[in-house]
Amino acid sequence: MIQLPYPPSINRMYRTWRGRMLLSKEGREYYAFAVPIAATQFNGEPYKREVYVIIHMHLPDNRRRDTDNILKCTFDTLKRARIIEDDHWIWHHEVIKYKPDGNPRLMIEIRDDERTEDGRLVDGGYQV
Repeated sequence: MIQLPYPPSINRMYRTWRGRMLLSKEGREYYAFAVPIAATQFNGEPYKREVYVIIHMHLPDNRRRDTDNILKCTFDTLKRARIIEDDHWIWHHEVIKYKPDGNPRLMIEIRDDERTEDGRLVDGGYQV
């Protein structure tokens, strides 16, 4: 399992400038901090096959948060850390929220994607 610091909101990761969407200063700082942390927790070749990603989202506080707000940043961190060659290999993902415990973080599981003969995803012994 890979542990990452809790990311900023997607709305704070990017800024619009002259009609273009750019990575904000806060976004650059997050990647500069999180990518080396992720890279040190993984030894091996980057995944270049279909994978199933489970994100355990430990919230920093009790504010309402959408689970999809962390996906791009998390997937881009895994790519920049050379854990996944490209996030197009993520065929299925799941986000599980946890109430604040004083340690905001993301815990990420990456599993090889298993499929039945007819192409349905298999995880943990049951079909999704």
